[in-house]
Amino acid sequence: MEKKITQENFEDTYVDSIELERIDKFVCDEMARQIHRYIKAMKGSKAIMLKFEEQLATLTVPEKEKAIARYIDLNRKVISGLDFKVVLARAMANYSDTFAYLVELVNNKRKMVFYLNRIRERAGVRQYKDGSDEGGKYISVNLANQDEMRKLIHAERRVELNCEGLRYDDLRRWKEAETVLNGKFYGMNAYGKTADSFYKRTAYQTRVYKKAFYWFPVHQSEMDKNPKLVQAPYWK
Repeated sequence: MEKKITQENFEDTYVDSIELERIDKFVCDEMARQIHRYIKAMKGSKAIMLKFEEQLATLTVPEKEKAIARYIDLNRKVISGLDFKVVLARAMANYSDTFAYLVELVNNKRKMVFYLNRIRERAGVRQYKDGSDEGGKYISVNLANQDEMRKLIHAERRVELNCEGLRYDDLRRWKEAETVLNGKFYGMNAYGKTADSFYKRTAYQTRVYKKAFYWFPVHQSEMDKNPKLVQAPYWK
């Protein structure tokens, strides 16, 4: 039974049917773009991409949703690599007619989670829920906790941009490199002669990342030319 909308609960309950339909449509368009990107990454041919695009063009929005969901189900890697927040943000940007409205929409936590969960539900992956995860049924998030939401966004960005050469700069920008890039790094035992020995978790490298590495040092020759120059932090 749907909750009755009153003046008091309007902002927390009402869903604009036109907004819902248009954002769903733009999400479908963005998902199709992401799938094409995935096909290219997997060395798919242009003919395959065009064929799938032609088929999508003949379908209604609900039919597109089902077709994309089926395609994703056949290609589970595209799901593990999608940053649904980016998909949704792009869809919202396409829907919004002004920047001010886009800012208002993106900053509305209730709507963000609502539309984000619509995407995840169609994709067949767990949805976000503010509060209990109900025994693993949901991914528990605290919308009021900025640090928790930031960690969630960092994690999804790590998955979405895997192997695209951005992880190192992300860690530097977030000032997490000194923690993440310090210590032993593990992988498979490349010298294993049997399956059991090969798949044994093995340290293959020990890395060091100091705080000083967030900055490039000023070369001594430049310091000699200009005594007013100040050396970068931690490089003295």
